Amino acid sequence: MIEAVGTDDALSLAVANAGRRGAVSIVGAHSAEAMPFATRTAFTRELSLRFAVGDPIRDRDKVVALMRADRIDPSILLSHRMPLDEAVHAYELFDSRQAHKVVLVAS
Repeated sequence: MIEAVGTDDALSLAVANAGRRGAVSIVGAHSAEAMPFATRTAFTRELSLRFAVGDPIRDRDKVVALMRADRIDPSILLSHRMPLDEAVHAYELFDSRQAHKVVLVAS
């Protein structure tokens, strides 16, 4: 089970849906200081939890090649596409959780 949303609800959902002796991988920056989830469920199912930020520089070329080959389409993850000169506003949207993923485009 992969949790890449970064919210308490998403982590709880991943733990609740992981199978016995399964693994939950929490990828990216989680937004909460404390991450409450069903520890009893994780314990009784013998789940493994792994937290990873990732290495976007190391993986960039592989991901770009997959996008160019039309094997993955990252656009479904984007909530906003904005001009670079609106970067401050983009960060405000992200901080207020009105945006999930923003692409800044050079004007």
